[in-house]
Amino acid sequence: MALNLPPLRVLPPAHDSSTSRRSFLRYTGASAALGSLWLAGCKKEETSPAAAPTIASFTPASGMPGATITITGTNLVGVTSLLLGTVAATFTVVNSTTVTFTVPATAQTGTITLTTGGGAATSGSTFTVLPAAATAPAITSFSPTSAYQGATVTVEGSNFLGATGVTVNGTATTFAITNATTLTFVVPVPPGPVMTMVAAPVAVATGTMKVSVVALVMAKV
Repeated sequence: MALNLPPLRVLPPAHDSSTSRRSFLRYTGASAALGSLWLAGCKKEETSPAAAPTIASFTPASGMPGATITITGTNLVGVTSLLLGTVAATFTVVNSTTVTFTVPATAQTGTITLTTGGGAATSGSTFTVLPAAATAPAITSFSPTSAYQGATVTVEGSNFLGATGVTVNGTATTFAITNATTLTFVVPVPPGPVMTMVAAPVAVATGTMKVSVVALVMAKV
């Protein structure tokens, strides 16, 4: 870039006490011009602040843990966090108007809040977290494998939480859930005439799902 500098002025030689001659050149105004040029080059580039995000909608409006939800809005690039209620969710920024996230396993019904460098946006409506799909129970063993009516039998297996009923050969009986893998029940009185031994299928039901095995031999006296 060409510089439009003021004219050079030459001063006459100056004499010092030792009679040595020195020539000095003075460039009047040059220092000021170069200083201004340097300051202009060092001027900090100004940047515009990031625009605040907005959430216009999300779909679907409800879902179970693990479901994928799509958020539509504006200025969604640069999302740093996404909360469903107070629980952090994993998310993917698709573009500046779309973000998807996965409903966390521990999430509860609540609003959606996402944060970017421009601020935070919260949905105007709540997302409804549906109960997780029930998992069918499974019986692996029980003890004892034969018992009289009124005896207590311990069942081992999985997915017993939320059990709604236990039957022995189709007869409902009382039971108690110890944990997700253990429950106990009382051998009921078999219907019909007196019998000595009968193989009785034991069934554990959770919701509308039921599993049964034939393993218990019970006696009626």
